[in-house]
Amino acid sequence: MSDPRLSDQALPRRYQPMGEARAHYMKALRMARSVGLDLAEAQRVGALPQDLWAGVVTQCRACGWSEGCSRYLSRMDGSDTAPARAAPEGCPNRAIYDRLVRDMADPER
Repeated sequence: MSDPRLSDQALPRRYQPMGEARAHYMKALRMARSVGLDLAEAQRVGALPQDLWAGVVTQCRACGWSEGCSRYLSRMDGSDTAPARAAPEGCPNRAIYDRLVRDMADPER
């Protein structure tokens, strides 16, 4: 993974099987929503290129925090609370989501 936007913390551990692609695709979408991020809009305006989105899903699939993520997302789903300020520290895509939230809030993007 030579893309500097992707974190080394979520690279697959040696011989660790990755999670199921569709389930982690959905988790990545739900995590983005939990911080108020519209990924479809981010892609439409060019803030989230396809290769970065693919990397986000891959990092999610390789993440060792899957159970904690599921608990966090269960609390956030259907909640009437405002979006979280940031994804949880255990999320390997936190920095990417943070950057996208800032980029999408910037009218000069």
